[in-house]
Amino acid sequence: MTQTLRDSTVAFLRELGMESAHVAGNSSGGWTALEMAKLGHARSVTALSPAGLWHGGTPRQIIWVFRLRYVLARRLGRTAPLLLATGPGRTLLLSQFFGRPWRMPVDAAVGTVRNFAHSPGLWPHIQATSKERFSGGRGIEVPVTVAWGSREVLLLAGQARFREELPPRTRWIGLPRCGHVPTYDDPDLLARVILEGSNAYVGGRR
Repeated sequence: MTQTLRDSTVAFLRELGMESAHVAGNSSGGWTALEMAKLGHARSVTALSPAGLWHGGTPRQIIWVFRLRYVLARRLGRTAPLLLATGPGRTLLLSQFFGRPWRMPVDAAVGTVRNFAHSPGLWPHIQATSKERFSGGRGIEVPVTVAWGSREVLLLAGQARFREELPPRTRWIGLPRCGHVPTYDDPDLLARVILEGSNAYVGGRR
């Protein structure tokens, strides 16, 4: 499944007349970016809380979090906007994915829960990648930055942050007060990290 996402992204680049680009991705998107770099389709990679850096398949704890959150999102239905209209409600429903969910705009929080409940590709993707992991990345020659939020509670350090398949010069950084999805936790910091990642040096070359 991750290879399918990679191939789809590469095909999109080719439609734009490009063979490679500076690529940034979050979670499965970070894994996809690393897969693109393996095949020479990334000029740099910034992987935010990337999936796939585990041993064997996806840790069961991660699958159960997604399963329970999916069921909850489906059952809440029309009551979700009422809960998400308050800071405590956003914290209750979204704290496993966002480090500061109370700061999210209400419409973004509602959209997140609705997309989670109704995305047709969610469970096929989780099932297809449950026995996979990222591998073969030590030969990647372009700059790679891997960033983790200090409030990451989904991909735990002892389960899903192993480095042995990454290139030796990988830049490994922290995102203060950010969770698994740092988009709304600190957008300014996120922008800086991505820009720095795309300008990083490897072997004296950009």
